Amino acid sequence: MKKFISIYFIAIMTILCAGCGSEDEVPPRMDPIDNDYQLPLPTTLTAEDREAIRQLQLEYEEATADAASEEAPSTENDV
Repeated sequence: MKKFISIYFIAIMTILCAGCGSEDEVPPRMDPIDNDYQLPLPTTLTAEDREAIRQLQLEYEEATADAASEEAPSTENDV
């Protein structure tokens, strides 16, 4: 029985040591990384686009002006 345990132990150690190697976990890169990026060409806004943006800005300014006047405390009744 002792001989069986020693053979079993040697077999387990052989299997464990066979799995340990100096393998690379990440394969080497074949192609270099290209860091040259091309930005998209800018486009000019049309008159319709400018008008839509202006309308959105006006709507935002009106909404924030109303909210600011509602949040401001009234000083008329403060004594």
